[in-house]
Amino acid sequence: MALVAISVLPVLVVMGFFQVKFMDHLQDDLRDAYGKSAALACEQIAAIRTVASLRREDALLVEFCNSMNAPVRKAMIATTKSTFVWILLKLFLI
Repeated sequence: MALVAISVLPVLVVMGFFQVKFMDHLQDDLRDAYGKSAALACEQIAAIRTVASLRREDALLVEFCNSMNAPVRKAMIATTKSTFVWILLKLFLI
C-alpha cells in the first residue's frame, strides 16, 4: 500500500504546483484588469460635470462594461483550468 502511495506522490505534487500557479496567475490578471476599470471609472467620476454636460453617461457605462468583459472571460478560463487540475488531483487521491 505504501509503494502505491509513494508512486503517486510526484504526480500529486506536480498537480498541486500547477493549481497554485493557475490561481496566482488568475489573481495577477484580475488585479490588473480591475485596476484599469477602476481607473476609468474614477477618471469619469472626477469629470462628472463634463460627462453630464456632454450627456455621455450611457456611452461611459458601455465602455466600462466592455472593459470588464475581457477580465471576466480570463477568469472563467483560468477557473476552468484550476478546477480541472483539482478534479485530477482528487481522482489520484481516491
